[in-house]
Amino acid sequence: MTGSPRLPPGGFADLKANGSDLKRFTIIMDARSGPHRLPSAHTCFNELELPVYKTWVDMQRGIMLA
Repeated sequence: MTGSPRLPPGGFADLKANGSDLKRFTIIMDARSGPHRLPSAHTCFNELELPVYKTWVDMQRGIMLA
């Protein structure tokens, strides 16, 4: 999800989007898509977009499949 094969030496705390200090790693909810969709990643923004799943098990299954 970072667009890089590894994290910076300082870990997620030092992760920056496009050289900016404003946004680090983010998980957001995609309420527009249904529970049949898989999660998607926006590597330029270090962002994981999760659909709204009905159960925890459905979310785990979607993440593992993706």
